[in-house]
Amino acid sequence: MTATEYLKSPDQVASDKGLFGQVFQLYFPNFNPDDSKPKSTGQNGITISAPPTIVGNKGNDPDTGRATITYTVHATDPATGKSADIKITFVNTPPSFSITDATDVQATVLGPHSFKLGDHVTIKDPDIGVGPFFDVAIPYIANSGSLVKETTTSPAPISYLVDPQNNLVSFDPATGVVTYHPENFRFLGGGETAVYTFRFTSAAGVGGTASDQGIETLTLTVTGENDAPVFAQLNTNEQLSETSGAKNDPTAHTITSVLAFTDEDFSDTANVFTLSKTVGTQHAATHTTADLSKLPDNSTLLSYLTIDNSIDANVGVTRVPLTDKGTVTAKFSAPDNVFDFLAEGEQVQIVYTITLNDGHVGSAPTTQTLTFTITGTNDAPTITAATTVALTSGAVVEDGTQSATGTIAFQDVDLTDS
Repeated sequence: MTATEYLKSPDQVASDKGLFGQVFQLYFPNFNPDDSKPKSTGQNGITISAPPTIVGNKGNDPDTGRATITYTVHATDPATGKSADIKITFVNTPPSFSITDATDVQATVLGPHSFKLGDHVTIKDPDIGVGPFFDVAIPYIANSGSLVKETTTSPAPISYLVDPQNNLVSFDPATGVVTYHPENFRFLGGGETAVYTFRFTSAAGVGGTASDQGIETLTLTVTGENDAPVFAQLNTNEQLSETSGAKNDPTAHTITSVLAFTDEDFSDTANVFTLSKTVGTQHAATHTTADLSKLPDNSTLLSYLTIDNSIDANVGVTRVPLTDKGTVTAKFSAPDNVFDFLAEGEQVQIVYTITLNDGHVGSAPTTQTLTFTITGTNDAPTITAATTVALTSGAVVEDGTQSATGTIAFQDVDLTDS
């Protein structure tokens, strides 16, 4: 048995022998390829008493252009001299390609993810590894691929998705390997996506012939998750002092505090955040003599701190566009006379807890304490009233000692001045 021009390996030769043995038996039912002297009466009454000769030739189907191999089986009966030629033509089956798109979600753990475009290609072709064609599957043809499109539902511009400095996605055309960093996609809000579209060529056939190639498209979709805001500090401490020598002064002490926070989600603009506040009071660590009960009630203390920009446009939440940065601005304003009860050096602390939430369901709020430490100054006493007792009318004793008694009342707002 010979097959010219095409079959080369022993495995391929063995496969073809089996294939054509089966075909030959269709025409010569009694043919036994394992019999050293096979004989069979063919369909035309031809008796075959010698092994056939098989010659193969490659070509193309005139209707489809598909690769073909035509085998001519020539058998001769030496007893009668009669011979028979049987032509068998095999047409290469077109492959079908299917693509499984790649998906991932943003991550907080550092480290690249990667995959090969070819690993996401499924090729169906009955001729792969099977005679007479022995097609070869080539899921990705080297240097055929490119990144052709980027889209996102995030406010981030498209240029952000492909800027090498952002270290988001890289592609090697030679190998078809896509590498990306899920932790760098935290700019995506919950459910937002970044989609990268790749185009490349797959093939199935001997040498990856043009008729067996397919232009394929694959997408990598990275889906975002909500990132909760986080204050940069746990506590901010502001200092102020009672006005020295002033009593019952309604002039307000005003301090503006800026609290920094981060929120990775670019789409979380300032208007999605909510703020709340609570208040408490305490002594400073080294000054514990002041009477905290002399401070106003919590409702009044809460009114001293403004964080609502509907009340004051200069306070509330601000965001730096297309970054993770944000700030909460709070304004504290309290009249000086509230702190008149403090003696010189005494301190009290008004402690506010600021809570920030990005408004997304299930998102954890972040909190920061904002402490205002107020230090007292000395307030001089003030005489409020005086009474005297008049001398008894009558004779005046010339060289005698004159005396009078009375009461002088004063007030000292520094409650611990004894």
